[in-house]
Amino acid sequence: MIDLVPNITLVYQSLLFFVAFGVLNFLIFKPSLKIIQERKRQSLGSSDTAEKLVKETQEMTVLCEKKMEEARLSGIRKKVQKMEVGEKFREELLKKIREDVDQKLEEIRNKISSESKKAEASLQTYSQDLAKNIVTKILEREI
Repeated sequence: MIDLVPNITLVYQSLLFFVAFGVLNFLIFKPSLKIIQERKRQSLGSSDTAEKLVKETQEMTVLCEKKMEEARLSGIRKKVQKMEVGEKFREELLKKIREDVDQKLEEIRNKISSESKKAEASLQTYSQDLAKNIVTKILEREI
């Protein structure tokens, strides 16, 4: 029959249960919990680290884009300055060339004018001599 009153086996079973619980707690439960907590800490630490790295990467990306924009603007400014310097040089060169051309044209005009006057004087003298020769031949005497 079934006896409902506790007897000595209850004490043995209780003692055996607590001894088994202590041994299992010391050998299995505590090391397993430590491993689980360490993994959780590492995974949380890794996710925190990953979030920090993502944030740093985004900040660096923004910084790099800002620096690239500054460099692009600086390049544009330098390009405009060089174009202005080149335009100024071109204008000065054209001015100098125009002055040189005007000077040469004036020299050529003066030379043509003096040669024209010389030729006119020479032709005047030649025409007078020719006229004298013609008159001398026609009149057959010297004038």
